[in-house]
Amino acid sequence: MIIRNPMSTDPNASINTLLVDGHTKYLRKVPKALAAYLTGRPLVLEPERTALAQRWFFFGAGGVGLSAPVVPPGYRFEQFGFPEKAFADVAGLRFDDADDRASAVMYPMQSWAMYRVEFGWARAALEGLYPISKSGIGVVTDDGRAGVVVRRFAGNLPADPNPSKLHFEVAAWGHAGGGAQSDAV
Repeated sequence: MIIRNPMSTDPNASINTLLVDGHTKYLRKVPKALAAYLTGRPLVLEPERTALAQRWFFFGAGGVGLSAPVVPPGYRFEQFGFPEKAFADVAGLRFDDADDRASAVMYPMQSWAMYRVEFGWARAALEGLYPISKSGIGVVTDDGRAGVVVRRFAGNLPADPNPSKLHFEVAAWGHAGGGAQSDAV
């Protein structure tokens, strides 16, 4: 239940309070070395958070974006049967130094929180943060030039069957090579 402050004129105040609470709970679960960095990072609040999530963190073979998917330059989409394979693929991606130094948003999807981070730091931390963000996690530069998003889904993947029926999708764009080659896009 969301309780609004009757004195507040900000329609996002209650949801932003929940986002800050989600951030606090998330950091309690994150490994200390990663939490130390995230503690000092700004949170992305509403309404910007929802707009960014819908723009960059919904994806499929046809591109990224919830309502009007686009295919960014260098876009690739892959599916894997196991998280180890998905994160090995992510580790094989190479990005320009400028992208790795760029400001970005990182979204651990089950935490509610969205963070302003350095792209390279978040990209290197995705595998370590994934166990806390089990439905998915991603990072996209502020200008949208580069991104990596990993998401878990349930279903059958005949090319890489997993008895648990949990599989993993990776979307990446703006990278300078590496990772698996995609036939999907």
